[in-house]
Amino acid sequence: MAFKEIPSKTARQKVCLKLYKEAGFGGTLEAATGFGKTHVAIMFLLRLFAFLNYTPKVLVVVDSSYLRDQWYEELGFWKIEGIDVKIINTVIKSKHVVDLLILDEIHGYVAEKFGMVFHMVTYKWILGLTATIDIDDEKNAIIAARCPIFDVVPLSECRENGWVSEFTVYNLALSLSPVDRIAYDKASKQFNIGFAIFNHQFPLMMSCLSNRSDAEEHAVRLYKDPTRYGEIMGAARRANGAMQRRKDILYNARIKVETAVQLAGMFPNKKILYFSQSTQMAEDVNDGINDAWGEISVSYHSEVKGEESKTERTKTGKPKRIGSKDVRKNRIQRLLRPDDSIRILSAAKALDQGADIDGIDMGCITSGNSTQRQTVQRIGRIIRYKDNKHAIIVDLYINDTQDFKWLKSRQKMIPKNCIRWISNIKDVI
Repeated sequence: MAFKEIPSKTARQKVCLKLYKEAGFGGTLEAATGFGKTHVAIMFLLRLFAFLNYTPKVLVVVDSSYLRDQWYEELGFWKIEGIDVKIINTVIKSKHVVDLLILDEIHGYVAEKFGMVFHMVTYKWILGLTATIDIDDEKNAIIAARCPIFDVVPLSECRENGWVSEFTVYNLALSLSPVDRIAYDKASKQFNIGFAIFNHQFPLMMSCLSNRSDAEEHAVRLYKDPTRYGEIMGAARRANGAMQRRKDILYNARIKVETAVQLAGMFPNKKILYFSQSTQMAEDVNDGINDAWGEISVSYHSEVKGEESKTERTKTGKPKRIGSKDVRKNRIQRLLRPDDSIRILSAAKALDQGADIDGIDMGCITSGNSTQRQTVQRIGRIIRYKDNKHAIIVDLYINDTQDFKWLKSRQKMIPKNCIRWISNIKDVI
């Protein structure tokens, strides 16, 4: 059999730049987490600064302070100065004129509010970066119109070429407690009754929930009477409430907390990221692990509060107050320090995207939605390349529920030979 040369990641990144040039320096790079999208942007910046006879004005837009700090660290490493890196919330508050606009995590800038970035920033060239785009989401039409995809580097290509570490995803089936099962079945029945009124069309149900004219139109279709719009809106409200109750049961199931805690004890030498859909779940997992195994875990989410320093004091002698952002940053730093007891971070969506954390070789997804983007990004946090590394990802789901359907949907981009379906936690190896 002839030897097949494996292309280097740098060579593939140069292909990205070539395609970006062919696209007229306007478009989005869709590449799996771990490929090096930020490095592609850095390579372009270096070429841009070398080519132009003036210093271009560049604005990098990010979605979090953590990602902003990572960008400045990367720019500093390459000795690139004069680049503005701003969080999207700040950017859309005022007008900007730049030569190059880089939109990191561009998929997050398609909603009505953040989509204003395309109106608030005037630019010559634009580069979007994302791990994956949901083509079924109508909101992404704004990307197709203003910053279309010029190249796609899927997770399968990264894995085949060794640009990310080998990994195995264990889908671990769990069962609800009898009490939770009764509550889930009740909520599911209520949702299905209401959903049927809208012909099982989710966008229609949600539009009738808040839009009277849409509810009137649907009342005409069902009853030939627009004055019955109140019944339509009420049905949408009840169905939506039942759907939220069902989500809460699946997102915060006690059996998931217990399993997550058990996993932490099974792998005492691994650094683990836990991903949850709610802050309640992230805190429950964090508390459960620390109660069972000692202080080895910290939580990380948007509701983490500031605290008083145990070591620093103000001029008046009072403990110095540390802001919530610095508290979160410190928790990640503790995870990175080899001499610290912390080896587990329990997060609620806050680390789904943009966070590069070294040394992680295991992840546990306690709950997730149906989007492929979320799963690709979460797994990407775990499988960043390291010699001789085989990453472990455990995805917990409740059997015979909507949880299983969400799981199947969000894992479509994962190579099937990387997935193991199991029903016993002891099968995670």
